[in-house]
Amino acid sequence: TVVIPVRNRPASLHRLLTSLAPLTHRGVRVVVVDDGSTDSTPAVASAFGVAVVSRPASGGPAAARNAGVAMVETTYVAFLDSDTVPVGHWLDVCLSHLDATTGVCGIAAVDLVAPRISSEPGGAEARGLRRAIEQYECIRSPLDLGSAPAIIAPRTRVAYVPAAALVCRTNAVREVQGFDETLHVGEDVDLVWRLHAAHKVLRYEPLAQVGHEHRTAPMDFVRRRFQYGTSAALLDRRHPGLVPPVVVSPWSASAVALAAAGPAGPIGVLGVAAGLVVAGVSAAKLPAKLPQLAAADARALARKGHIAAVEQLAEATSRTWFPLAALFALFNRRARWLLVASIIVPGARNARDARRRGTSLHPCTFVALRTVDNAAYGCGVWVGSLRTRGFGALTPKIQNWPGRSSIGEDTKS
Repeated sequence: TVVIPVRNRPASLHRLLTSLAPLTHRGVRVVVVDDGSTDSTPAVASAFGVAVVSRPASGGPAAARNAGVAMVETTYVAFLDSDTVPVGHWLDVCLSHLDATTGVCGIAAVDLVAPRISSEPGGAEARGLRRAIEQYECIRSPLDLGSAPAIIAPRTRVAYVPAAALVCRTNAVREVQGFDETLHVGEDVDLVWRLHAAHKVLRYEPLAQVGHEHRTAPMDFVRRRFQYGTSAALLDRRHPGLVPPVVVSPWSASAVALAAAGPAGPIGVLGVAAGLVVAGVSAAKLPAKLPQLAAADARALARKGHIAAVEQLAEATSRTWFPLAALFALFNRRARWLLVASIIVPGARNARDARRRGTSLHPCTFVALRTVDNAAYGCGVWVGSLRTRGFGALTPKIQNWPGRSSIGEDTKS
């Protein structure tokens, strides 16, 4: 059964239901949950002859999806937002994972499969800034989690998946009481993390693709990023420790702090030296914890780990901590240069990667949009944290290298 939550999107719903016609001919049931629409959206759903659940008032996407799940009698349920367009055999690819694993012979059954969310072109009417935002979303959309498959788990490369397109075992969703209806943003991340905590197996499969029509109006773009940011504090309250802006060792953090405190003076030199020492000590310790790791590989891994720590801190400065960093930059010249560096250096690298992927977006435009993206998200994190009076989403997580057993388990996985 395909569950579609929708509110006031008749044209998008018509396009989606048209694309689902081949599946309905195969016996796939479609349930449209109208979440308090005030236009012709319910009439569009009725015209296609699909099941319609009408909610008199809007309760948000979580409540709408739960209302749809209540109507499901099939083993599997797929969630599709109305602004998506499935591509090819997306459902068959997802179901192949769910059908192929039965939980016998020591193989855990997969309970959720998420397809890749790709950008759907907005049409010839997109011009100027709207066209630039559309191109930016093709490269930096938070819904697109890349071309590599992965197991979904908190604090990994694929830590969450959006509910814009999901295929799940119906019983697994019901076992965790569905979506949290008190959340109007971040409800998909919360569901995924509760499923993970319930020892469900979650998989990201980019071979299955679903197109998504992104919001390209400038204010819609900024507003959406801000809303994403506000969910961080709510998620931290429900899942403490899973949404820190940075996870870094105390040694790397100290070295970066020293280098930033005096980039042109003796303190900065001390910071650079401390960074080299940290990388050297880490390289020396790694072979003892991973005997199969060659010395050269240990040095490369330690070097990359230290560089990653610097990149994390720079990203957090220009994103989650942006409001505070901007405030300091108003009154301190050194803070101003550090903020500019945290914006320009990673932004230029991302722009270079975007050019390699074939975008025609000008690098300066890309960096500008990335800065707005990060700033809007960071402001949202601060507003959400102040609302909930919880600051875990703003607090870095300082931790040492994991122990022998942890590293061994990570290597196996």
